[in-house]
Amino acid sequence: MKKRRESNIELLRIISMFLIVLGHFAFHTTWSFKTSKWAIESSVNTLWIGGKLGVDLFVLISGYFLVKSRFKKRSLIRIWVEAYAYTVVLYLLTILFGINQFGLKRLGSV
Repeated sequence: MKKRRESNIELLRIISMFLIVLGHFAFHTTWSFKTSKWAIESSVNTLWIGGKLGVDLFVLISGYFLVKSRFKKRSLIRIWVEAYAYTVVLYLLTILFGINQFGLKRLGSV
C-alpha cells in the first residue's frame, strides 16, 4: 500500500519549524537598534510568540500522524538508549574540555 503525501501538512510543518527558529533567534539575540526600546521589545516578543506558536503547531502535527500509529516498546527503549548515550558522551566531552568537573553526585544526575 503506497502512502499518500500530504503536502499541506508538510508545508505547515516547514512553517512551524521556521517559526521555531525565529523564536529561538529572538530569545538568544542581542539586538541593538537606534530606535526606541518599545520597538525592539515588540519585535522580539512578536518573534518569541511566533516561536511558541510553531512549537504548538509541531506538536499538533506530530499528534495527527501518531494517532494512527501503533506503539512499539522496542522503539521507546531504542530512543531512550540513544538519548542516554548522547548524554553520557556530551558529559564526558564537557569534562575533557574543562567545562564541567567530574563528580559522583553529578554523574548520578546525567
